Amino acid sequence: MLESSDAVTASLRDDPAATGIGSSRVCTIVGNMGLRARLVALIAVAIVPLVGLAAAAISFDYNESLSKARQDVMAGAEMAAQRQSLAFSNARVFLDTLRHTPGIQANAGGACANIMARVKAANPQINTIGVVNASGIVTCHTHMTSHNPYGNKLLFERMKTASKDAFVVSDFMVGSYTGLPTMVAAMPLVPGPDGKFGGLIFMGMNLEDLMVTTGPVSAAGQSLVMLDPRTGNFAAQYSSFPEGFTRLLPGHPLLTAALESGGHGVAEARGPDGQERIYGFSSIAAAESAGIVLAVGVSRDDVVSPVRLRAQLAMALSAAVIALIVWTTWWFGFFMQVLPVRQLTAAANRIGAGNFDTRSRIGPWQAPEFRELASVLDDMAIKLTAARRGEIALAAREAQYRLLAENSFDLVTCLDANGMRVFASPASRELLGLEPHELLGGRPEDIAFEDDMPQVKAMMRALADGAWISGVQYRVRHRAGHLVWVEVTGKPLDDGRGTVFVIRDISRRKTIEANLEEANKRLKLLAATDGLTGLMNRRAFDETFAREFRRCVREADNLSLVLIDVDHFKDFNDVYGHQAGDDCLRKISLAFAAKLQRPADVGARYGGEELVALLPNTPLSGALETADAIRRAVRALGLVHTGSNFGVVTISLGIATLHSGKGFANCAEMLRAADLALYRAKAEGRDTVCIRSADDTDAIGATSSAA
Repeated sequence: MLESSDAVTASLRDDPAATGIGSSRVCTIVGNMGLRARLVALIAVAIVPLVGLAAAAISFDYNESLSKARQDVMAGAEMAAQRQSLAFSNARVFLDTLRHTPGIQANAGGACANIMARVKAANPQINTIGVVNASGIVTCHTHMTSHNPYGNKLLFERMKTASKDAFVVSDFMVGSYTGLPTMVAAMPLVPGPDGKFGGLIFMGMNLEDLMVTTGPVSAAGQSLVMLDPRTGNFAAQYSSFPEGFTRLLPGHPLLTAALESGGHGVAEARGPDGQERIYGFSSIAAAESAGIVLAVGVSRDDVVSPVRLRAQLAMALSAAVIALIVWTTWWFGFFMQVLPVRQLTAAANRIGAGNFDTRSRIGPWQAPEFRELASVLDDMAIKLTAARRGEIALAAREAQYRLLAENSFDLVTCLDANGMRVFASPASRELLGLEPHELLGGRPEDIAFEDDMPQVKAMMRALADGAWISGVQYRVRHRAGHLVWVEVTGKPLDDGRGTVFVIRDISRRKTIEANLEEANKRLKLLAATDGLTGLMNRRAFDETFAREFRRCVREADNLSLVLIDVDHFKDFNDVYGHQAGDDCLRKISLAFAAKLQRPADVGARYGGEELVALLPNTPLSGALETADAIRRAVRALGLVHTGSNFGVVTISLGIATLHSGKGFANCAEMLRAADLALYRAKAEGRDTVCIRSADDTDAIGATSSAA
């Protein structure tokens, strides 16, 4: 068995054109792997999902840690923003209280300064407090005694247009008197009786104290940043970065992240100290007009370091377990797989050499599959002897079948699974003028007549679907050039290896069938034709009339009926004899039929000397035109008739017309109408056309007579 596998591998290795250079190398590598190596590979494949599961767990742990860090920094930012918002709310209440305090006016003088000094002493977190009049002059200040112009012109302009209770916060700045990082909060003074802007009261808030109010940094690598996204100014509190106030350059990652978050969200960015952090952003609600955002950040490395440690431990443990499994599999593989395979291979080789007395010897502790295979090999050795006897009998039967096929008048062919002909019996010489070997390698379509190709393709599709076919008839080409009609029966082989066909020559039968069909057509035509005139007889006309009447009623179409009678025909027979009368009817019928030029028009002998014309899709005007043309054609024959007032044979015609499928209940009613019109034509002197339409109840219609 191992040798057989090696032989297949070697054949694939030696035939790179069949498998490709790349696949040949793979086959070589796989072919050189022993059973134990294959077991190890199988175990490795089984372990791969476990390794993938561990990797997924590590990835989940990693993502969960990052997600928790994001939640924590967001919660920290929101909490810090709430605290800062409370500080700004207190500042608003503080300023609102001061501006309503007696003595705090734009021109209060020393009284205002004394109040400011006492308030500043009681609130050390405030850098400065001052009052600015409507002209922008500082009139009261905790650090300044002289009246100077107010330096923060932007804030002053904003206050001039603000509402009377507006609370405005400035950008980050360094106080001109204190030299400390400061944010200025301001409210307008209470307006006077005229309601005009009377100035403002402001206070400088110490950013260092404001950051302390927010709360200390809680962990190593964590930071707290108060940021103005509009200007890039920020104040920071770090465990590894000095407290202070500075400005970020435009495009700085932290500034960009704050702007993109819209003042609320989480993003990863590089902080002012250059360290990568996960930041949570939250706006300070009470200082919303200033656009101040608090950013609480935590180092990304601090978040993922525990995850990395756990991942390394898990990978080391997994590698140790895999190594143990591989070593165990390698050791047990020899006794459990390699040894029994070698024993079975040796037994198979002896049986293959013709030693059918060989018996496999597999230990009872081996796997049931190996013991079952050993039993199969033993049974195979016993059955091979019987198989030899069967081969001899089969060869005899095949010889009999070949004898029958070679002496049959029917052509027997076999196709393989790809539809190629692999056998043809000698009957091909008589049927096709071809030797059997000339048919090998071809297909049924190759010899079929082009016009019959649809039947052949349908037959092949049915066989491909596993169906039997019988009685399929089509034409094939003989080597001599003529066509041969054949009838084919086909059956797919049970093992799916191909199809067997029996092809019979039915050319003679098809000729007989064609002659019989032609004879039937002639009989049918004779049965529908009047023997004297060659026109349609009355029975066939009645059937056609009924069918056309139903169609016109159904489709709301026009239908005209022309009934014709030869004038004084009895007198013609009495004078000239019946043979002359028959000849006269034949000539009239020829002239009558010549005027029915459309394929749908029908002319018939209705009885005796009466003729009838059925004109589908024809209104009354068309029927009149056709009827008069028939009348003139008969008169133009010039058949002498001494018994007629005209001296020649003439006809009278009556017309009935069905308008748009309406007017007559049935064929008989329409025929009676045409008959009444015919009698009217005779009453008015003959050689005349009279009409009777569906609504012509008085039988009065247009007439046409000879000149």
